[in-house]
Amino acid sequence: MLAATIVLAIRYPAAWAFAILTKVTPGVGLLWAVGHRDFRAVLQATIATGAIAALSFVLAPDQWRAWIDLLIADAGRPLVTLGWYLPVPLLPRVAAAAALALWGGWTDRRWTVPVAVTLALPVVWLNSLAILAALVPLARERRSATRDQPGSTARTFGAVTAGTGSVDSTHD
Repeated sequence: MLAATIVLAIRYPAAWAFAILTKVTPGVGLLWAVGHRDFRAVLQATIATGAIAALSFVLAPDQWRAWIDLLIADAGRPLVTLGWYLPVPLLPRVAAAAALALWGGWTDRRWTVPVAVTLALPVVWLNSLAILAALVPLARERRSATRDQPGSTARTFGAVTAGTGSVDSTHD
């Protein structure tokens, strides 16, 4: 679900509300937009998240208090778990994830978003790596955007027009 949210949030920043309001730390992916200097996206995500949070607080204030109490209680407990997980404390992982997301935005590398979100999870379980499935559509999107850039191989040598077999060399 977080992988789909990441792909969606790249185009529709308000989708970050889902990640931020369900897991909190995956909201580090929004720092990609900060690094990319897309402050409109940051504003859209912030407004959507704030509006949903405010509405839910009005409808169920006790649930918010219980959730915050749970976060505070869990923050002080050592992790005791079965199964494989990444045994690196949360704070250094979130710092690394934030730096990666900011650098990714600054250098226009969308692949950094799912990697940063995965690193920032409260506990990185083996199945958390499913978030990296977002790399596939982001890579496809990047490849098609690159193909349409001036100077790309497709433009330099002319692209075959779909269905007609004719070569479009108007962009050479």
